[in-house]
This record gives sequence, structure tokens and C-alpha cells, in this order.
Amino acid sequence: MQNTFGINHILSSNNRSLDVLMRVVINSLPSPHSKRIYSMAIRHFVDYLEDQEKPNLDKLFLQTYIASMQDEGIGEGSINLRLAAIRKLSREADELKIWPETVAAAFASVKNIPQRGKRTGNWLSLEQAQQLINCPDISTPYGLRNRAILAILLGCGIRRHELVKLTLSQLQLRDGRWVITDLVGKRNKTRTVTLPIWVKQSIDAYLEVTHIHSGKLFQAMTKGGHIQREQISSETVREVVKIYALKCSFTISPHDLRRYLRQAGFEERSQDRPDPAQSWARVPRHHPGLPRNRTGFEERSGRFSADPNCLTIFFDRGNFSFGF
Repeated sequence: MQNTFGINHILSSNNRSLDVLMRVVINSLPSPHSKRIYSMAIRHFVDYLEDQEKPNLDKLFLQTYIASMQDEGIGEGSINLRLAAIRKLSREADELKIWPETVAAAFASVKNIPQRGKRTGNWLSLEQAQQLINCPDISTPYGLRNRAILAILLGCGIRRHELVKLTLSQLQLRDGRWVITDLVGKRNKTRTVTLPIWVKQSIDAYLEVTHIHSGKLFQAMTKGGHIQREQISSETVREVVKIYALKCSFTISPHDLRRYLRQAGFEERSQDRPDPAQSWARVPRHHPGLPRNRTGFEERSGRFSADPNCLTIFFDRGNFSFGF
């Protein structure tokens, strides 16, 4: 039995049934990022359907759509994500009696594309992270803000959408340590993240100049240092990382800075040291202050700078710290 009944009419981009169906699918998702991705996936599927002549919504049609995405060079993970959106669309359409009953069963029978291996992405070495963190011009409020943004991405391993929502009230001193409290991440999970001392002082230098005492931590401003509005966007964070990465001859994204913290933890564990990446999920038991044997560490590593304007990153006992 061919599922061609009313398909061209149903899938018209201006058709009310499709708009209602998309709203039902999108509103059932808790995360705004999932809503955005599912919306893009469904729109791409609808555009493909409209380009076909008398499409039959069956297993073969969906397999042909998968082949077309592979020809476009779309990765396996992205294809599987789009398939999840299409299956959810077909289930909701079945419940609302918009599509024939056999469509949902046919789409559900199509398996995901097997993913062989896993992309590790990019990350920075300690020297590259050091170069990046000292790239902004800290003689201006604009540069101080951007350095604080890079410091949080490097030292705390949070996502950029989490960074733009940070407020001053979330920076709290708990049991002798600075932390970011009530940080809401993916799937609305709430966690507490350790704030390394060198990150905290980069934030303090930024706040001291901008005189921000409440509201969002990072606010939009001109290059001259004039605040325009209360909150920056995720795109602003991406541009900040991109600009300073190009100055350092790097090709990285904000998420690569998150990978840096994880990779640094792997290197520390190879030396029988604690994993600082555990601070993503909870506050570590050890005190995040300066290392006890700081002088000895300076002599061994040589990572401290004599430049008073240079922020230096180093590890000790699984913590980040800093020196001037």
C-alpha cells in the first residue's frame, strides 16, 4: 500500500497541519538546543520531501533520504540525530491522524547509521592555552572581559550557553573555596563547578574596571568599554574565541577549550595526580588554594612569568592556579 494520500498538501510549508505538528514535536522537548536542532532537522526533511514527485512515505524513501545526506557529506552522528527527529515527527503525526498509520511503523524500522570510532576533536597544550589567555589587551575593559571569558572556558570547562547566563550571585565562597553554584547545563541538570583562583582573579580584574555589581556577569560592550546591554550571546563567545585563536594561529572552537581541561586531566593522571576534570560535576575535597610547595613548583616548571600583566596557568595537585 502506497502512502501517497494527501502528502503534497500536508507537507506544504504554509500548511497549518504541518505547523501544528512541528509545534507539538518542538514543545515536547525540554532543552532549547534540542528544539533548535530538531526544528532544523524537520525543516531539512520537509524540504527534501517537497523536492520529490509523489513521494511514498515508506522504509525505502527514508533509506533514500539517508543516502542523500551521506552524499552531502553529513556525518553519521548528525544523520542519526535527524533520524530521531523524523521518527518523533512520524509518531506525533500518527497520533494526530495527519499521516497514514503505516508511516510511523515504516520509519521506526529504519536503523541508525553505525558510528565507527569517535571524533576526539581539538584541544590545546598548556603552552597554547597560556598563549591564548594572554592574547587579549588587558589595558582596556573590552580586553579584560574577553580574558575573563577565555579563563572561564579554559579553567572551568563550561559550555558557552552556560557562560552567557552566569550571574554575579552564582559566584560564591563555599567552605574556603570559590565555586559557580546552580549551573544549569544540558538536560536541565544542575551542578556546582570549582572556580580556580587564577580564573577568579581574572574575573575580579574585569569587574573592578567595569563596576558591574549585579545582574549578568558578562555584558555586551563596545571595544571602547561602553556597556550596551546586560547580556552577551553565545555567538559573542564564539567570536571571542575565534578572534584570539586566529591571532595565536590556532583553529579552535569554544568547545575545544572545554576539551583542554579534560585533556589536561589525562596528562595529570599519567603522572599519578588527581583529575581536575572531576570539578565539572562536583567540588573536589581538596582545597583549591595555592600549592603548599609553590617555590619548589616554580623551580621545577619555570612557568611563572616576571611580567606583571601576564596570567600564568599551571597544575598542582589537580588544581589550576596562577602567578604574575
